[in-house]
Amino acid sequence: MRTAGIIAEFNPFHNGHAYLMQKLRNMGVTHIAVAMSGHVTQRGEFALFDKWTRAKAALSCGADLVLELPPGAVLSSAEGFARGGVGLFHAMGVIDLLGFGSESGELSALKRLAGCMSAPAFQEPFLSLIRQGLPYHTALQEAAAAVTDGKTAAVLQGPNNILAVEYLRALEHIGSSMEPATVKRFGAAHDGAPEAPGFASASYLRTCYQQGQRPDPFLPFAAASCFRQAAAAGAGPVFRDRLERPLLALLRSKGREAFAALPGCTEGLENRLWRAVQDACTYDGLLALASTKRYPQSRLRRLLLAAALGLKTARPPRYIRVLGHNERGREILKAARGSLLPLVQRTSQAVRADRQAFETDCRITALFSLGMPRPRPVCWEMTQNIVRIP
Repeated sequence: MRTAGIIAEFNPFHNGHAYLMQKLRNMGVTHIAVAMSGHVTQRGEFALFDKWTRAKAALSCGADLVLELPPGAVLSSAEGFARGGVGLFHAMGVIDLLGFGSESGELSALKRLAGCMSAPAFQEPFLSLIRQGLPYHTALQEAAAAVTDGKTAAVLQGPNNILAVEYLRALEHIGSSMEPATVKRFGAAHDGAPEAPGFASASYLRTCYQQGQRPDPFLPFAAASCFRQAAAAGAGPVFRDRLERPLLALLRSKGREAFAALPGCTEGLENRLWRAVQDACTYDGLLALASTKRYPQSRLRRLLLAAALGLKTARPPRYIRVLGHNERGREILKAARGSLLPLVQRTSQAVRADRQAFETDCRITALFSLGMPRPRPVCWEMTQNIVRIP
């Protein structure tokens, strides 16, 4: 039994994700566990389809066990996102290998960057560039160029390379024994149009759904079927425009202290957000009022969604939520009986383990469901069963 862990969003699950899993299988992996974001994503947006539909798509296309990545980690920086997923797998104690895609496809340069980014010689120029208002990825690359060679620093031009470096840093920070393994990203670039037959970026596929097109040629057949069934049942896709007024209403109900309590909201940013909320009449208008060169929209989207959902701290839950599994996934769960955190499969288990975290999950799902063509009741999170594949 050789188990790999993948940290992902599957928003939506596409051929590139299936390709990564197959490559891991070719490396001798027998079981694959996924830590997947729930109803919110690292872009500070809601997912297209609910977490159980996306878990079913993943289980139908190569995954064996799907766990939920806590929302506090999802609505975080690349560093927080990586540490949340790596920490979850580390707590299980049965994951042998951490698999991830990258534009580089080679670990050597990624490891060099991970090492230099933790050094004071990197941190000082990086923070200085951020204070000057440079975008995050530009500051990363320039600071890395100051402590390494330009060719190595250029690796940070790829967004998946940046996340890969953060995975490596998280493994080092936690002291995990998991072996890192990267697979070269194939096909379309991040946020780019299709470049190879059958392969497209998740952002391109989301645009297809937004425009009323079905991107089935870029999805495995089983995944496309899951998403078609969800759409037929009125369970998706979910777009932000359906949730614009509920989000604005929630944000307008918050006082200054709610924004000040957000993790990573410092240096007066809480006041800027609060003032923007008072003046904005649309969500795009809110982002335009709040954003500057120093505060990119991706960070603001995460902070605003966290504020609307009442996420005050990045405290991880005291349990690991199971969304679905197949027979091999059940073997992983059996092997993980010594997990540092309980692996919960029922609502009652989650409530006993950490009522506060579960109530947060319920809040998120209740708001998310309002964006569905056919909204679900507030109790939906409490009544939904996990996905079981024979």
